[in-house]
Amino acid sequence: LTGTQGRLQNAPAREVRAAVEALECLQEVPYQGPTLVAARRLRDFAELLEPLRILIGQRGGWEGAPLKDRFVGREDELQQLRSFVDELASKSTYESVSRFVHRNVRRAASFVGLRDESVFFIEARGGLGKSTLIAKFTLDHALSQERPFPFAYLDFDRGALQARNPMALLAEVARQVSLQSSDWQEVLTDFRANLRDEMSSTSPNMKVDPFQDFRGIVRTQITRGSRPFVLVLDTMEVVQYDPLSIEGIVEFVGRLAGGEHEQVFEELKIVASGRADIPELRTSEGDRSERRHLRLAPLLHKDARLMVQKLGQWLMPDSWHETWGREIAGRMNDPPERREPLALRVAVELLRETPPEKRAELAHEIGRSGEAANEYFVGRLYERRILSHIRDEDVRRLAWPGLIFRRVTPALIQDPLAALCNVDPACAEQLFRALSSEVWMVEAAGANVVRHRPDLRARTLPMMRRHTVPGVPSFEQVNLAAIQYYEKLHRRTGDWAFYAEWIYHRLLAGEDCSRIDRDWQPELTEHLLGAADDLERDSEQRSYLMSRTA
Repeated sequence: LTGTQGRLQNAPAREVRAAVEALECLQEVPYQGPTLVAARRLRDFAELLEPLRILIGQRGGWEGAPLKDRFVGREDELQQLRSFVDELASKSTYESVSRFVHRNVRRAASFVGLRDESVFFIEARGGLGKSTLIAKFTLDHALSQERPFPFAYLDFDRGALQARNPMALLAEVARQVSLQSSDWQEVLTDFRANLRDEMSSTSPNMKVDPFQDFRGIVRTQITRGSRPFVLVLDTMEVVQYDPLSIEGIVEFVGRLAGGEHEQVFEELKIVASGRADIPELRTSEGDRSERRHLRLAPLLHKDARLMVQKLGQWLMPDSWHETWGREIAGRMNDPPERREPLALRVAVELLRETPPEKRAELAHEIGRSGEAANEYFVGRLYERRILSHIRDEDVRRLAWPGLIFRRVTPALIQDPLAALCNVDPACAEQLFRALSSEVWMVEAAGANVVRHRPDLRARTLPMMRRHTVPGVPSFEQVNLAAIQYYEKLHRRTGDWAFYAEWIYHRLLAGEDCSRIDRDWQPELTEHLLGAADDLERDSEQRSYLMSRTA
């Protein structure tokens, strides 16, 4: 209306969505600017990146605003990842020299017929910031390109992603690449249409292998043999214990990478992350080299302090004191567990929810307790946050001990949680909405379902098991109620998801594995992937579940 246009490239998703809505309403009005087709492509691209931007608090990078985020530290790790892809500018002279040397080593190896490994694996247990590192890496390579190169980001925590189906994974990769340029969208149009027909057909129609076809299009018309194609496989712990999913992903990577009698996809650079390495996920013979395997540790002291300061200023811009950051981050020789990103975040958020006049005292107390931090440090902070800082008493009761249940629904609150937690069953819907808003400890897991965040759950269940609160049912009482509840629910419905929860809570109770094995069914595997992390370390139950879901 004013005659001026905002640039949609790299704009936040909300801005691009608004532009698409405006263009849809004004299709009959003469207009010089981005077409509706182009705006929809940019909207879909922005929505692809939006969860990653939220994860690291990224802002700006559009209409002259500088690009900023809350991410701190991991400089060595980011340097290794930049060097692996070898496309973005180096951050130091040392990095430039190192990349130059490795580049020439790769060329020499390629000259004599040796294939370079295309997979870089990041390994870390929950709470160490693996997802934020992946988000930072992906956004840097998506938004800071000096010359265009394609990338794709597959998050296996997304239920819609079909890990067992290599063709479905290829279709999603092709979709994402087509969003990144109008030219790439055009060259991939026929391929994507043919692939959709192939996937819906009962008999193969494509004369050329779709992976070979895609590889050829990318190499000749997109990367042109001189730019990388970056593929990110995130949160692989979700599928890591499902043999059929791993088989599908390994086949997808193998067919995409080419080899043997096919042209090798030399430009392919795969960055994968999970709680344990997946040795079979590789594109060359032999074991993965240490140069292609990164194990995350807690933050360095200086990075922990900077993270706390940034997060504190973000959450409490008008009242944050730097001395609190020094207290929370602790001293350089304190146990590393206190410098885990999850522990730091929970501590700062706990401080925010404390009355202003008591924050200095709490920061000092956290500082003292962190001097003897161990694997239960996060659990102690979590306990304090629930018991002291969730203002709604009914929601507090649902959180402790109610979250001994992995998943919560309004029906579950009505019965049996209402009786266990001493809340009004008539208020189940209202209480469910209130619990759902506590996004630091639960996350959506479907319609009217929230689940205890897995990274927190594995750390906090030991505390919930060992610590009793006066007037609150014990861990054993709530877990027994869960066993009885899910057994009845499965008998009534025949739903394998309820059967899996019945098995899960029996394992949590420490029941003899030989008895559980008599009740085990193959259909349970997909429902209990990753659940072994919740069980006591070195326990028979943990080993049993890992063997059953491996």
